Amino acid sequence: MDLSHYAFKTQIEKRWSDLDEARVVNNATIMTYFEEVRIRFFNQVIGWDWEQHGLVVANANINYRLPITYPGKELYGFLQCTQIGNKSITFNSALAEPEKETWRILSDATFVLVGFDYRQMRSAPIPELYKIRLQQTMWTKPSAL
Repeated sequence: MDLSHYAFKTQIEKRWSDLDEARVVNNATIMTYFEEVRIRFFNQVIGWDWEQHGLVVANANINYRLPITYPGKELYGFLQCTQIGNKSITFNSALAEPEKETWRILSDATFVLVGFDYRQMRSAPIPELYKIRLQQTMWTKPSAL
């Protein structure tokens, strides 16, 4: 899997308490790592106002490819917006460690987030300002000559 076109990369700090009995990072913690990557992306890149506009995970598909160990190598999270709808946003995400000149994918996932109004407890449209900012982060495959 090529991670070079992903819009966002951030380092994830692993903790001893993230491990399960097999001494690898627990699957539920991996879900939390993916959440941390998304939150950092929304805060640092999109400038999301969480007080005014909520998001909830409507669908999560995670592939646990290789164990994440502690301490192990440095761990990085990657995120790429792939689709923007009226009320939903789809992302591809990966957790990887450096391996020579490339990346070793430990886990990858697809997430669908839905805009949510917590006051009315129902789905809500994604604000246009955020759609524009998200669009600017999307990768466009180069066209063949």
